[in-house]
Amino acid sequence: MHLRQLKLRNKVVLLVALGGTLWVLGEWIVVQASPFGGFGWTGYAPLTLSNGSGLHPWVQALMWLGLIFLWTVAALLLLREPKPSAVEFQDSESSDGDN
Repeated sequence: MHLRQLKLRNKVVLLVALGGTLWVLGEWIVVQASPFGGFGWTGYAPLTLSNGSGLHPWVQALMWLGLIFLWTVAALLLLREPKPSAVEFQDSESSDGDN
């Protein structure tokens, strides 16, 4: 089945799922880049110390903008209107089958 043949509600569900997946991916990247990402905390002191400070804020901003751009492009491609010739062709096929 082609994505074009899905109903609007199915396309919206796909886009929400893609957005959630990209959000989880972005959070995972930020946590993995953090020096305290996988070590946890006890009381008030971290279990390990690191000289690194994770991703710089501008790198995080670029990463999030890239993920948002990817989601926007996917939404535009998935939700765009079909070409008029394709709609007319499908209409003529369905009317031919009724006769």
